[in-house]
Amino acid sequence: MVICLFQFVGQHIFSDGGPNGAVPTGNLHYYLLALAIQVRHWCGLAPCWQTDPPEFLAIGQVVGAKVVIHGGGKEHYTPAGDDGAADTRYTQLQRNRNWGYVFNGSIHIPLFGGHHQRRLQALCGLDIHKAGLGRGIHIPEIVLDELLHPFYLPGFKAERDHRRGVDLFLRGAVHAQLVRCAISHREIGQSEFFVSTGHRPVVGGTGIGGVIRLCNLALEGQAAMVHSAGSAITHQGGSLMSNTHKTINPATEEVLETYALMSRQEAEGIIEQTHHAFLGWRKTAFSERADILRKTAKLIRERQNDYAALMTREMGKTLAEGKQECELCAAICEFTAEQGPKELADETRELQGGRAVVSYQPQGVIYGIQPWNFPLYQVIRYSAANLMAGNTVLLKHAANVWGMALEVEKLYRDAGMPEHAFRTLLIDHDVSDAIIEHKLVRGVTLTGSPNAGRAVAQRAAKVLKKTVLELGSNDAYLVLADADVQKAAKICVQGRTYNAGQTCVAAKRFVVVESVYEEFRDACLAEMKKLTFGDPTSSETRMGPMAREDLRDGLHEQVRKSLDAGATCSLGGEIPAGKGYFYPPTVLENVAPGQPAYDDELFGPVAALIKVRDADEAMRVANDSIYGLGGGIFSANEGEAVRLARDEFDTGMVNINGYNLAQPNLPFGGVKESGYGREHGGFGMHEFVNVKAVMVTQS
Repeated sequence: MVICLFQFVGQHIFSDGGPNGAVPTGNLHYYLLALAIQVRHWCGLAPCWQTDPPEFLAIGQVVGAKVVIHGGGKEHYTPAGDDGAADTRYTQLQRNRNWGYVFNGSIHIPLFGGHHQRRLQALCGLDIHKAGLGRGIHIPEIVLDELLHPFYLPGFKAERDHRRGVDLFLRGAVHAQLVRCAISHREIGQSEFFVSTGHRPVVGGTGIGGVIRLCNLALEGQAAMVHSAGSAITHQGGSLMSNTHKTINPATEEVLETYALMSRQEAEGIIEQTHHAFLGWRKTAFSERADILRKTAKLIRERQNDYAALMTREMGKTLAEGKQECELCAAICEFTAEQGPKELADETRELQGGRAVVSYQPQGVIYGIQPWNFPLYQVIRYSAANLMAGNTVLLKHAANVWGMALEVEKLYRDAGMPEHAFRTLLIDHDVSDAIIEHKLVRGVTLTGSPNAGRAVAQRAAKVLKKTVLELGSNDAYLVLADADVQKAAKICVQGRTYNAGQTCVAAKRFVVVESVYEEFRDACLAEMKKLTFGDPTSSETRMGPMAREDLRDGLHEQVRKSLDAGATCSLGGEIPAGKGYFYPPTVLENVAPGQPAYDDELFGPVAALIKVRDADEAMRVANDSIYGLGGGIFSANEGEAVRLARDEFDTGMVNINGYNLAQPNLPFGGVKESGYGREHGGFGMHEFVNVKAVMVTQS
C-alpha cells in the first residue's frame, strides 16, 4: 500500500515560497507535497481541527529510492554525505514538523512520539522499530517521479482546470492507492475535509471554499467521497465507502446502473469455486471444449444487437463498431475451436533409448484484468484461448463496463460452460491485488497502460507467477515517397479515429517524407473534416464520445501541452460545448520529441503529423519510441516495405498499405513498453499451459 501521511496547514499550505512563507534552500525545495492524510483520524483522536493544528505523522514509500524515517532529534536527521547542511534542514523541520523532503534520492520524513509510531505501525503494517529510525526502507511500489511530480518547490503552481475552475484534483496511480492533490492556496477555505477511495481515508486537509469538484483522472473508474463539515458529497461514480459503483453513459452523462462491489472474502470464495471447476474442466476432451466455443460464437451473433447497444451505452462506441466487435469475437471463438485440438495435441519427440512425449497441460485459474475500449473482445481474446487449453478464467473488467462483464459470464454459461468455469469479479484494486497473489491463481494477463503493467507484473513476480501484458503504444505509420498518398491518407484517418481513437493499435503518428508531406497533410485534413461525431446510436455518426470524462480531459491536456511545446493545431483541438464526453477529430503538425503527441500515447482522435527527409529517417522516427506494438508502411515497393517491416520495424505487428485490427489467426502483442506475450494465432493457447516432457526409457 502506497501511503504518504502529511499535514495540510490551513491557508499556509501553499505559500509563494514554501510552508509558512519560508523560501526553501538547497535540497529542501523538494518538499514532499504529493500525498496527505489526517493521521489523527487514523489514530482515533479528535477528527476535527480546533485552533492549532495537532501533531501529525508522515510516512512515504517509493520505488528506486529509500524512505528515511526520522525521530524528533538532530541525531536522527543527518543523512550520510550531508556536508554540514543538517542544521538548516533541522531548523526547517522543527518549524514545520510534518513536512518531508527529498535528499540524495531518499525521502526523509519526521516521526514524533512512540504512541503514534506504534499506532501507525499497526495500521500500515510497517515495522518501524525493526527498520530503525534514521535507516532507509526500500519499498517497491511506485516510481519517485510519479510521487513528486508536479509537487515540488520553488515556483510551484497548482494544476488548474481553467475551463471549469476546478482547484482540487485527485490523481490515482495504477491502484488508485496513491492519490495526489493540488490546491491553489489562494482558494483555500477553513472547512475541514478528507477524501476516501476505500475503507479508510487517503487524503486529508483543509478544503476549498465553496463546492469541491473532483476530477476522477486516472482513478481507473473508482469513486471518491469528500467529507466536509460532517456531510458527505459523493463524487460521480459512487462512493466506495458504500461499496457501490455507478456506470455512466458517456454520450448523455446519465447514470446507467449501480453495482455492489464484492468484498475480498466474496472474491476469494469465487476463486475457490473456479478452482473446483478447473479440476473437472481440465479432464474434458478437446472436442467438448470446442463445441462449447462454437456455441459461444453462435450466441454472440444472435445477441450482437443487444451487445452492441450495451457497448454504446457503457463506453460510447457506435452501434456499427459494436457489431463489428461482436463478429470478430465470434470468429475468434470459431478459430480457437477449430485450431485448439491441433495446437494442444501431444507431440512425440526422439529420445535416446526410448521415446518422449511433449504435452500441453492446463495449469488452473487464470486471472484477466481488462480495459473498457473493446468490452467484449478484450475478454474473449484471452478467455477463449485459456478455456480451450483447459484452464478456468476470472475476469476483472474496467468498472465503466461492468454490464458487459456480467453479460460475458452469462454468455459462457448459456453456451454450456460448466458452472464457475468463467466468473466475473466486481472488485476494486485492493481486492485485485489480493487475487493476483492468491495461491490458486496460476497466471495473470492484463491489457492496460505501461504503469498498470508494471504494477501487476511486479506483484505477480513477488509470488513467481507468469504474466502476459498487452500495454500502450504510439504506432507510427510511414508514408514513403512512392506511396499512393490519397489512399494512405484515407486509411490513416480510419486507423486513427476508429473507436474514437481509443485503440491500442490505432495509427497515431503519421511519419511522412517531405516530398509528399503537403499532399498527405491536405488529404488527411480533408478526410478528418468528413467525420461526423455525436450520438453513437445514430447510423449517420462516424465517431462517438470518449468513454469517460477524465479520459477526454486527459487527452485535451496532452494536446495543450504539445501545443505549448511547439506543435501547431490544424484542425479540432477544442472541447465542444454540451453534454457528453466528446472530442473532435484533431490534427497536430510540427510534432517533435518532447511533446506528448510524439513521446506518449494519445488515446483519442488526435493525429500527429511528423515530416521527415527520407525513408531512413522515417524508420528512425518510427522506432524512436518507448512502445513497440504496431505500425504501418505505405509504399508502392511492396518487397522493400516487407523488408523494412520484417527487419527494421521494432514492433510486434506491421501493416503494409492498409490498416487491420486483430486477426484470429495471427499473433497479437508487442515489445518494449508495449508488453510481452502473444495472443491469437494459436499462440495464446500456449501462454498458460504446462509444457510437460514425459520421457519413456525402453529396454
